[in-house]
Order: sequence, then structure tokens, then C-alpha cells
Amino acid sequence: MNVVLTRERPRNDTLRKILGLAMDVVEVPATETVHFPVADVVATCRIEPRTIIVTSTRGAEVAVALAASSSPESIIAVGATSAARLVELGLRDVHYAGEEGARGVAALTFSGPVVTVGALQTRPELGTVIQDRGLEFQHLAAYETKARTLSDADIEALGGADFVVVAAPSAWSVVGPHVSPDATVLVRGQTTFEVVQADHSMVVIAPSDTDTVATILVRALGE
Repeated sequence: MNVVLTRERPRNDTLRKILGLAMDVVEVPATETVHFPVADVVATCRIEPRTIIVTSTRGAEVAVALAASSSPESIIAVGATSAARLVELGLRDVHYAGEEGARGVAALTFSGPVVTVGALQTRPELGTVIQDRGLEFQHLAAYETKARTLSDADIEALGGADFVVVAAPSAWSVVGPHVSPDATVLVRGQTTFEVVQADHSMVVIAPSDTDTVATILVRALGE
């Protein structure tokens, strides 16, 4: 059974090691990330946040620095890995919004002004949730995710994969055109699920933690 992992190196390492003895695993990073200097990002904040919402582990350092300078009432993390990273960096009382992105945030009670921290290229759903409540908000771009140019070997690996693991809509936009219709795409998070499902029929959603993703794949191997 062939599995393609599409996150950037070394973010596939743990899952690749778990699956390596049971499956043929190939890494095809779909994107590459450029991080902006934390101090420069924080300096662009023009409001005093009462709520900070972190949408990716890559924005965690910016969120911590912003929290240190502004003392917000609440910090919300989208996704288990984002929540874990914030705690690892020393933040306490982090509110977990689940894996459903804007939907998970919409289920929570929070006050404004709100600062969201994530990618330069951000989806509109979260901002809509905040603005629909009449709250002032600003998005801080902690990093930029750029599409990677795939090699012929990458494209061949995607076309022959039984499973492709995709963690973000940006990754799917790169690998999606090369994934076989017969492949199962395992996605992390509700937003990514909806994007992939729009043009691929075989999609399975899994939590962000690596152990659960590995369990789903290993179970499929035995079916």
C-alpha cells in the first residue's frame, strides 16, 4: 500500500516512522513556508486585543509575543496541535476550538477586539464569524505558504498513491490535480475536508494528532 505525505519536511517525520514498517511511504511536500520575524509581525498590530485566535502552530510564537505585550482575556487555538504548541511555549488557559476551523470558533464566547494569527493567505470564514458579531478585528500574518513546484517523481508518486495525507487547503491546491480518483485522501480539519471534498469523492477526516492518523491508515491496511 502506497502512502504519500504532503507536509513540509520534517513535519512528516513522526508519521513516516510509524507507517514505514507497514507501508510504502513517500514524502511529497506540497508547500514551503517563509516565516516573518516575530517582532516585526507584532509591531504591525494596531489594536489592543482582548481575544487572540491562533489558526496554526506556525503562528504560535507571534501569539505568545503578542500576549506578553497586551494581556488578552482569552487565547483560542484552532486545532489540537496549535493548542499543544501554545501550551508548550508557556501559555495557560488556552481555549481549544476543535478541528472545525471557523465553525469551532463560532461555538465559543469571546469579546473584541480580536486578533487572528496565521498565514498571509488566509481563508475568509474566520473573519466573517468575527465581523458578524460586530467585533473589531485584525489579522496578523506570521508566515507565508508558497506552492512548491513538483518534480516528475512527485507527480508519479501522487498518481500511484492509495492514500494521500493532506493537512491544509493550500497543499491540496498543489497535489490535488495529480491524485488518482481511486485514492483515499485523509485530511486534517473540517475546512480542509470541505475543500478536498469539492473535487474528490474519497475523503476521510481525521483529528490532527499523528497517532490517530496512523491508526486509520494501519486499520485500512488490514481491510
